[in-house]
Amino acid sequence: MIKRHAGLRHWGLAILVYVSCLPSAWPHRDVCVLYVGSAEVNRVFIDALTAAMPRYSVRAQSVSGDLPADDTIVVALGPKVLQVLQQRQATQVLVPIFISRVSYRQLVDESDYDPSRLWPIYSDPSPLHQLALIRASFGRVRTTVLLSEKTRFLQPELLASAESVGIALKIRDYKITESARLLGRKLRRNYTKVLLALPDATIYDETTSKPLIKTLNRNSILTVGFSPQMLEFGAVATIHYSIDNIAEAVAEQIAIIKAVDIGKKSFISAKIDYPANYEIAINDRFRLSLNFKRTKTLRRLIAKYTEQISKP
Repeated sequence: MIKRHAGLRHWGLAILVYVSCLPSAWPHRDVCVLYVGSAEVNRVFIDALTAAMPRYSVRAQSVSGDLPADDTIVVALGPKVLQVLQQRQATQVLVPIFISRVSYRQLVDESDYDPSRLWPIYSDPSPLHQLALIRASFGRVRTTVLLSEKTRFLQPELLASAESVGIALKIRDYKITESARLLGRKLRRNYTKVLLALPDATIYDETTSKPLIKTLNRNSILTVGFSPQMLEFGAVATIHYSIDNIAEAVAEQIAIIKAVDIGKKSFISAKIDYPANYEIAINDRFRLSLNFKRTKTLRRLIAKYTEQISKP
């Protein structure tokens, strides 16, 4: 099942306006941001969230202190905070952020936390938006994605998303014994034009990413990465999220939670998993040679290719 991404911002904003017009007496009124480290390190996000939620009471504190009241919505900054909350058997509704989908799955699978109280917003790019970026940038090119045991659960969603945006996607199991050179030759023989990289430490890390992408480039295979850092390794483009994008998504997620609280159960279908708004990073080394479209045009095309699955 494909979750809605494009157009989701309109759902969230509608819910946010609806909830903000209601009386102030409903559960989960307060919002508490929990973090590790100092408040100053997390100040940029805390300020952005406060600006995105002017009608809400937002406070922030270290996760090492006393936990907030049970009827507080907790925004958990990063996997370490989520781990601590699980260890302390927290019962609040949690909105985990700054956590990849793979890391979140591993943490939740290893815990007995009630899934209905977890409303994560993932930090890695939406596979749907990444595939739409490939279609918008290069057309209906043959694309390959490498999956390991950690990411194989994404296969059904990847295939469905690729079909919806008109991309021929090949799923390939990653073999740790396979060299980058051999992989590059096999992908080229398979007529792969683009590799979609997912955040998977089994395949991509600071040691392996650069030589792998460099080898693929030599085989005329482009890489669409999962972070701006991958552009430094030779990836051509990626979608990523700014602090403001994430803060806006958290505000929308909390508005949905409150709508569910007051009995508007139909709104739960609009639950957010990735921010609706995003940034597009393009490697300047490839911008002219690959004739990349302007960012505004890419956004319009991405919205077009994802529109059909954003409709209720």
